[in-house]
Amino acid sequence: MGGIFNHKAGEDNHTAVPLAVMPGALATSSSSLLNLYQSHSLRELQQEVMRRQGSPYTGKIDTCASVNISNHCRFACAHCDWQGGPGAKRLYRMKLDEIVALVQKLDHQGMGHLILQSGYDVAYSPTMIASLIERIRATTSLHITLAMGDRPIESLKLWKDAGADSYLFRFDPPGYNLYSQIASHGEAHHRQNTPSLLYDLGYGIIGGMVVGLPGVSIDRLFENFALALKNELDGFVFALFQPNAISNPSLNMNDNVETALKLVSLTRLIDSNLAISVPTPLSETFRGFEASIRSGSSLLLLDATPSGYQRYTRNTSLHRRSRLFRAVVENATKLAQRTGYELRLR
Repeated sequence: MGGIFNHKAGEDNHTAVPLAVMPGALATSSSSLLNLYQSHSLRELQQEVMRRQGSPYTGKIDTCASVNISNHCRFACAHCDWQGGPGAKRLYRMKLDEIVALVQKLDHQGMGHLILQSGYDVAYSPTMIASLIERIRATTSLHITLAMGDRPIESLKLWKDAGADSYLFRFDPPGYNLYSQIASHGEAHHRQNTPSLLYDLGYGIIGGMVVGLPGVSIDRLFENFALALKNELDGFVFALFQPNAISNPSLNMNDNVETALKLVSLTRLIDSNLAISVPTPLSETFRGFEASIRSGSSLLLLDATPSGYQRYTRNTSLHRRSRLFRAVVENATKLAQRTGYELRLR
């Protein structure tokens, strides 16, 4: 499969890159990255990104359709608005035939890349997911990325053999077990070896980071960032922590916007070719979209979840309207045009 997730970060990543706005070189240790983050403004980092932006993404923004096939989850992370989090939920689980029909439509509409996302939904057995992947592979030309959390090696191998291309792996801060500290199921997960395991199975690895998790200091955040960069990544997806209005009423997602944008810039300065997402949910406004592009984002995730399903409820601090995917694409196209960029579907 060709496309945006073909680049291996190891090809030109992790090399010392001189930064015009400061003496010395940009190294990938947590202390070096943190020092750069603290000693330079977002504007300075953006200016340096724009000065040296000579990547294949100049003038074009790649896109990837994201489908949340279920918001059921056997875990109960307090930061999450899926089943486990507090508050009333509108639970849904898409049928396999429904998913295949939607994905085929996305393929016909010109999309080239797909992220299938869900919680750890035990109603979808590993063999069911494998069957779904095989059907998508047989009827579309889409690049398939899975985002289904921590799974046993047997499931990951089964899905790769079925035709999955990439796996979106969320990096959690070292020493901060997201599950054991803020989740109710209390299971211990040793996730350090998962990226190398995915790589050995043949997956492309898409790194994921949530910015603004409660209790994560800036030092821990950058330890996590540096840890992620040690892996051979095909892409990097950033998201802002979106507080639950019931569990975290005093937290403000906007406090983390500048941090997320600085992380995008630092990632771009380290690797000029890596696919880096516009941080979720900054793509929904012109101001957020433009700031992300200036920071170095080259990838726009488009929510293709059917309008009848809503991931966010009235109990969350982030209210979203259900929109047809066509309207999502049209809005993204307008935002891109206002910044002088062109959306690239395939």
